[in-house]
Amino acid sequence: MTSSRSRRAELRIGLAIIGIFLLYAAWNARQLLAGPELVVESPVDQATVSAAEPVVTLTGFARRGISELRVNGGRSFVDADGRFSETYALLPGENHFTVVATDRFGREAGVTRTVWLLSPGEAPVAASSAS
Repeated sequence: MTSSRSRRAELRIGLAIIGIFLLYAAWNARQLLAGPELVVESPVDQATVSAAEPVVTLTGFARRGISELRVNGGRSFVDADGRFSETYALLPGENHFTVVATDRFGREAGVTRTVWLLSPGEAPVAASSAS
């Protein structure tokens, strides 16, 4: 009777260890299954820039096994922490920036930002509310 109880206790401990291992494996596998994470911190979408300084710096981070980061099709540098920062000259009017992160399995995450370069003397237009 005692050996039967000890075997049951050993079985419960073994099943608990296997359960913990499976939970740990599932928790770590979610990163592989989820694909890349991409965040563009700056600039905000629809930002306006004055003609006095016609440049914009895109900053943000990409995570989860990123193998490549592209901005408007051109390759961009990502540091060891997944952070990126690229400065671009702006053309007058509307400028589009598409940032795409690709992981080692070919899955992609993308973010698009539109930045407006104002003409000299042009004031930013406030967003109007529909009546």
